[in-house]
Amino acid sequence: MDVGSILLLLAMVVLVAGFIFRPFRDGGPDVWEEDIELSELLSERERILDALVELDFDNELGKVPEEIYLPQRKYLLATGAEVIKKLEEDYQADAEDLAIEAQIAARRSKIEEIIDEDDPLEKMISKRRKSASPKKQAAKGSSKAKFCAECGSAIKPGDQFCTSCGSKL
Repeated sequence: MDVGSILLLLAMVVLVAGFIFRPFRDGGPDVWEEDIELSELLSERERILDALVELDFDNELGKVPEEIYLPQRKYLLATGAEVIKKLEEDYQADAEDLAIEAQIAARRSKIEEIIDEDDPLEKMISKRRKSASPKKQAAKGSSKAKFCAECGSAIKPGDQFCTSCGSKL
């Protein structure tokens, strides 16, 4: 082997070693304490909701007696409420997003009022909307977000329990 081959091989080894050990040198990914806490709270909320669903299911099947079911359910609801309150206190982004969405919807309705109704194209659009089948209108209405009466969080169509507080819908 000549000197050029050895130097080329040595350069390749240095590059590969640098690439492999780069994550250790940088100190890993940048993770903020806020993100970790939010992730922990969200996973705790999901764990409690899963436990509630499983407990309700087991009670319906008769696997869990009432004297165990009621205190356990009460404990899970109280714990879940604490987690949700903590999320609401610390992370108001969802509430702000909902407020912004409401403002956008209000502005859209104002714009629709302003649109010239004498325009033939607008007449055709409004006629088409009015003549839509009731099934399509019902489907459109069901796709809108509804909110839980207990905690006010958005719920999906077909949900039997609120995903935030666990109350029956």
